[in-house]
Amino acid sequence: MDREQLKLIRKILSFIPDEKVSKYYHHTYGPFADLYWHLKALVPAQSIPEEKYDAYLSGQSYIFAWMERSDKPDANEIMGALGELRDAVDAALATPLPVSESRFPTVMDDRLRDILDRDLQQAEECLKLQLWKSAIVLAGSVLEAALYEYLLRNPAWTMDSARNSIPAYRGKVKDITKSDLENQWTLRDLVFFYCENGLIRKYKESSITDVLRAPRNLIHPMKEFREKARVDEGAASVSLAMLLDLLSEISSLPEKTI
Repeated sequence: MDREQLKLIRKILSFIPDEKVSKYYHHTYGPFADLYWHLKALVPAQSIPEEKYDAYLSGQSYIFAWMERSDKPDANEIMGALGELRDAVDAALATPLPVSESRFPTVMDDRLRDILDRDLQQAEECLKLQLWKSAIVLAGSVLEAALYEYLLRNPAWTMDSARNSIPAYRGKVKDITKSDLENQWTLRDLVFFYCENGLIRKYKESSITDVLRAPRNLIHPMKEFREKARVDEGAASVSLAMLLDLLSEISSLPEKTI
């Protein structure tokens, strides 16, 4: 089952909060029946991965049983079943996407890999929906995280004095292992470091920084306004294409050791 479908199911469930079930019981059965048809349309049984099927059915079976009954379920039954279904959906979403299905198979941390897969998928969806600004911002954030993750796999290699162009702040080298503001590497810092140390081909540097510096400008509307940032289909398409190209390069990089 697609994770985005699971998220949509969770959103549908949120339309019927428990605290309102008993108070407005006479209005509840209709929305609950609608929920059944939403679920039936969204997740046909054959689309559910085998490892999640039993957990999902543990919640969904309540709905199947009720729809076949001549009498209406009471409010307590509805609240209990909604809780079961929410738990099943949350459990499925809490399970990291298998590495074999991820577009970031070399990312070690399950949670970060899940976040990157989610954001890349959403960036591509934004492009299809003509949400140019969202697509550009997501592309930049995914690239920044992917660049960071590779360097953090072996921070000793990254911070070794033999490296070229380790960024600095007020004359002090930025420590990539620290998360405070003074040590944060910007997307420009990361791209420059990669190019100067042979991790990304040098000729790409200027085009990367020109295209992917836009996300930081777009976060703040006034900065977008002052710098006359380009926000259109062309800019979004180029950002996504460049992101995918760089992700391909990063995924093929060997692990660095000292």
